[in-house]
Amino acid sequence: MASKNEFTGDLQQTKGRLSEEGRANYDLAFPPKAVKRGRYKQCRDTGKFIPISEWNALYASEPVEKTPMVIMKGFDAFKSPTSGEIISNNRQLDYDMAKSGCRQYEGLAAEQKEVDKFVAEEDAKLYKGISDSVDETAYQIEHNYSRPEADTHVKFSLGDDDE
Repeated sequence: MASKNEFTGDLQQTKGRLSEEGRANYDLAFPPKAVKRGRYKQCRDTGKFIPISEWNALYASEPVEKTPMVIMKGFDAFKSPTSGEIISNNRQLDYDMAKSGCRQYEGLAAEQKEVDKFVAEEDAKLYKGISDSVDETAYQIEHNYSRPEADTHVKFSLGDDDE
């Protein structure tokens, strides 16, 4: 039973007004079978869209290790525990961290690497200081350097003046 327009009483039917091109492309616009929903990617060989799982099996490299994602767009202002200043944006946070010698936490492995690097640098400074002082002391002993007596007046002259 066809429905009628309640105002005019005419039958409500779709009239066949498709053009030749429309009839030819009707199946493209309204496929006869339902399209399977999901994620698809274009096949590099055929150009057709295939499910993402098939595409990954064909073209994807080894899976990348997933790491925790941290997105920080904006944040509430807070008082810096190192400098005591109010931090209200990323630029101030970066400046405060650089000024106080702090850095972002990057995980235990990265932090241990930074600690090892810092300890190695400090050890190198210490060994260089010890080596320099030993070399300097040995040089002074070899050349019979000694400190001047406390009551001796030491004069420094610059240039060729003979005064």
